[in-house]
Amino acid sequence: MKTTTMAGAALAAFLTGAVGGIPTASAQADAGFFKGKTVTLIVGFGTGGGYDTYARLLARHYGRHLPGKPNMIVQNMPGASGIKSGNYIYEVAPQDGSVISLFNKSMPTYEVLERPGVRFKSKELNWLGSIEAANATMIIMASSGIKTLADATKREVILGAVSASGSMAFYPAMTNRLLGTKFKIISGYPGSKAITLAMERGEVEGVGSPPWTSWVSTTPHWVKEKKINVLAQLGLKKDPSIPGPLLTDLAKDEKSRKIIELVSTDIAIGRPVVAPPKVPSARVESMRRSFDAALKDKKLLDEALRLKLDISPDTGETIEKLVANMIDTPKDIIAEAKDAIEPKGLVKKELKKKKKKKKKE
Repeated sequence: MKTTTMAGAALAAFLTGAVGGIPTASAQADAGFFKGKTVTLIVGFGTGGGYDTYARLLARHYGRHLPGKPNMIVQNMPGASGIKSGNYIYEVAPQDGSVISLFNKSMPTYEVLERPGVRFKSKELNWLGSIEAANATMIIMASSGIKTLADATKREVILGAVSASGSMAFYPAMTNRLLGTKFKIISGYPGSKAITLAMERGEVEGVGSPPWTSWVSTTPHWVKEKKINVLAQLGLKKDPSIPGPLLTDLAKDEKSRKIIELVSTDIAIGRPVVAPPKVPSARVESMRRSFDAALKDKKLLDEALRLKLDISPDTGETIEKLVANMIDTPKDIIAEAKDAIEPKGLVKKELKKKKKKKKKE
């Protein structure tokens, strides 16, 4: 876990307009806006998973650093691997900073690859920062006997996914196309927690793209007891602390490598927090600096350590540049990537509904 220095905390305090007890004019105005209010932090997934855990950690500390010290609550809005929450923030949420969102890092990728249902414009959103950017992983239960991606080319391997348009589906679809794996993708699970339970039951054998930190925090016994195998790391750089090869390094040719790099760029975006597109620019700046300060807060860092959550934050400005670069990717690479990630043969899970018992007359 990355740590911060006292000098960094002092700089954050200065940037939020609190040096010498003399707040800036913009901080004073924002204090008037936020004071007595409740800021809602939307999460694009269900409860109990990695994104939800990070959102609730942030909500317990971010408000203290915002001007006016508002309360903060978490609201889960699962749907289409986070696309529902992205559309909500872009189209429906109040445009004043009172509603923000922690959602799937793959949002810009969904837009670039024209995934179904995407209506948001990533470059128009206000990126406040990222909590952490751990490499994602393609995970398989050790009991399956599958140890490497090469093993997954020899027989059908069943993986769980939230939706056909999400990264849990398109990463294994991409390895099927580019590396010859035989992943069968079952979509329709409400979130990562449900997929973990399905793995325990033997309903599916693995999953395509959760961050490694999610496994460390939500199922640490699986990691410790080596009940899961990492078939590949997903990201732009190999993390030596994570077992398994970098997917980019397994590419068979240059074209495949470029496709994998494009799709993997969102890993560097990590766990991003965004505000709607029309929030006043001065308030966005204040919220960014408050975010930076919150992620250096000793209380937050101590709690993250207890929860075994990695904290490796990045600024809103850095995330904004990464997003812009993705959106501006050459069209020929985008076209190749779109074809590669199409989840052919995907099966939609039928969620069982409880039958109501008929009352005896």
